[in-house]
Amino acid sequence: VALIALASALCGAGGVPVMDRDEARFVQATRQMLETGDYVHINVQAVERNKKPVGIHWLQAASVWFFKPLAGPFNTIWPYRFVSALGAMLAAVATLWAGRALIGPRAALIGASLFACGMLLGFEGMTAKTDAALLACVTVMMGALAHLRLGGAHAKRLTLIFWGALGLGVLVKGPIAPMVAVLTLATLAVWERRANWMKPLAWWPGPLLALLVVAPWVAAISIATHGRFFGGMGADI
Repeated sequence: VALIALASALCGAGGVPVMDRDEARFVQATRQMLETGDYVHINVQAVERNKKPVGIHWLQAASVWFFKPLAGPFNTIWPYRFVSALGAMLAAVATLWAGRALIGPRAALIGASLFACGMLLGFEGMTAKTDAALLACVTVMMGALAHLRLGGAHAKRLTLIFWGALGLGVLVKGPIAPMVAVLTLATLAVWERRANWMKPLAWWPGPLLALLVVAPWVAAISIATHGRFFGGMGADI
């Protein structure tokens, strides 16, 4: 499943030019971080890009540094896109993991394989934006919930996986991951009229882990921009 997703996402990642203005802006902001050494501010040329959190830029910067001996200067596109390919791969594997708990191993393998080779996942996996990385975070989060709901062993480990993925999701794309989690839990509680299986999520190291993932950069960008980042989130530049 992982190899299917990776092959689908990497097909054309090095040959297809930058596809839209959003991808260009994400890549340019990451490139400026690499060139300036400033990994707190998100800028496109001289303009602050107060639109998405920093997570995707840090991941792209790490990928570019890792592949620098192979790819050369910072203007080669595929190392920026490789993060999205890894996100697609992780999302497919997490789908398999969740599916094994919900529908059994055979059906989970078929479903995850179909998901891994889908056009939309492959397209997002070769685009240097937030969506594939966010999908990986949310799918891992949902997989942990699936196993908790069915009384899976290692509840504390599953709780840490859930909160860690949620924290990373916030760092990648703000409130989307918490919204998915809250709506899922609320809907299940109302539909099934039971919520006892959710109690492990209240284990305090879980929320603390999510806070430790998110809080340092939130504090740093708040101080650096005097609160302008959060005032402009969601607006175009």
